[in-house]
Amino acid sequence: MQFLLAISLLVLLHELGHFTFAKLFKVRVTKFYLFFNPKFHILSTYDTWVRRLLKLKPEVVPTKAPEAPLSSPEGDTIDPKEAPSGAAEKEYVGTEYGLGWLPLGGYCAIDGMIDETNQKLSADPKPWEFRTKPVWQRLLIMVGGVLVNFLLALFIYSMILFHWGETYVPVEKMTLGMKFNSEAKALGFQDGDILVSTDRGKLKKFDDDLFREVSKARTVNVIRQGQPVAINIPENTDLNLLNMFKSTPMFMRPFLPAVVDSVMPGTAAAQIGLQPGDSILAINGKAIDSHNEFTDEIARLGDVLATAKTPADSLRVRTVELVIGRWVESTLPDSLTASESSSSLLTSHSSLITSNRHPPGRPLSPAHPWLRHPVKLRAHHLPLWLS
Repeated sequence: MQFLLAISLLVLLHELGHFTFAKLFKVRVTKFYLFFNPKFHILSTYDTWVRRLLKLKPEVVPTKAPEAPLSSPEGDTIDPKEAPSGAAEKEYVGTEYGLGWLPLGGYCAIDGMIDETNQKLSADPKPWEFRTKPVWQRLLIMVGGVLVNFLLALFIYSMILFHWGETYVPVEKMTLGMKFNSEAKALGFQDGDILVSTDRGKLKKFDDDLFREVSKARTVNVIRQGQPVAINIPENTDLNLLNMFKSTPMFMRPFLPAVVDSVMPGTAAAQIGLQPGDSILAINGKAIDSHNEFTDEIARLGDVLATAKTPADSLRVRTVELVIGRWVESTLPDSLTASESSSSLLTSHSSLITSNRHPPGRPLSPAHPWLRHPVKLRAHHLPLWLS
């Protein structure tokens, strides 16, 4: 229903564009319909669909007697006032506005225009017909619908920007920095660098302009481990903007940690036992340090899956082994102090993966430190696009 209402409004405004210019230039519009009306219509300012179906006369049949004398078949002259009703011609009394029953569009029938309404042109052009108007007026009448569509789109987007505005995260506020490919690292960039500015100006947001500014810059200023660093791009370096986008992986992307935020019930992730807060450390034995590398590896597996020739090949690709780091709370012996306990526990459990942070939402307690323990998860029939 919402779609039908939206399309109805769009069609109505489109036809209103043609209608407005036709009326402005004094061209007669005999019909203006929302939806098509083959055989009958739902509503009309001239008559109703019941009368049309029953082939009854319309409620209003404006007629006028011919101004010139009529002739009988025998050649005798007939007084117009005495002429039979069939000899009178129908008089134009205004536009017929109606609602059709077939929701595939709409139309307005313009006198003197040959279009889908199948109008018949009179022998002599009339001053109110489309064909007698200057070229520029005919052009405006024809493009009026498209012009209204354009103005409507401009209005909608303007109101969206006015109400919600444009929101984005400035690149200098991306505290985890960027993930760079090998080409960028060869120029001096490092994963985690926070982009600030270039010799051409300040960098604002991660979009096409950011890549363009970096490709043309000779110096890029970044924040690396809390310290400002200037990366000088050699003069003979030609950074192609298109290649920066098309390279796999891209020249640079926002660095995203490979940490599970939430797990939807019933998905492959839930079936293999992933939990919120888990950090993905490796996939199929390949170590990864970010969500960026995880998606790259999943995309590579998708390419391999596309070349699978047998069900066994497909199953082998879709059987994925993940190594995750899971936070576990460790209870320490009472005889150890907080500082001693941490070093002793880490020394005796080399398989535990440590971090200088505690898990989000968990209490920080010196007596119960949180450690990340490596866990292997194996997923069979993994839908790669859901992972």
